[in-house]
Amino acid sequence: MDADQETKTTANLDVSTETSGSLSPLSADDSTSIDVNEIGKQLRDFVDTFPKQVGETYSIYKKPLNLFLVISAAAVAAAVANGVLDVLNSIPFVAPLLELIGLGYSAWFAWNYLTYAEKRQQLVEDYRQLKAKVTGQS
Repeated sequence: MDADQETKTTANLDVSTETSGSLSPLSADDSTSIDVNEIGKQLRDFVDTFPKQVGETYSIYKKPLNLFLVISAAAVAAAVANGVLDVLNSIPFVAPLLELIGLGYSAWFAWNYLTYAEKRQQLVEDYRQLKAKVTGQS
């Protein structure tokens, strides 16, 4: 490039040093500017109404949500119990000891409740009472 072309190029640029400006192409009073107060108001409204909406949703779907929570808790409890039993089974002599305890309790239960007719009737009655308490039937 020679000197004449350079001066022509710089002569066509409109550089104003009188006013300082922003590097952003949007001005502060542009319609696309963000209104922080409006966002804050929307956030406050959301925080105010969110607990009410959750409560209303829970009251509508109470039974399915409770069922889901109970099933989830049972699954977690089964996983924890499985882990505990794995740890106990890895300890020597604990697994056979637990088997002996289980066999002893089963033998005691059979002798205590299943050998005589009046004890069997008492067991059936106790079972019915427990079932009525659990199901809510009085």
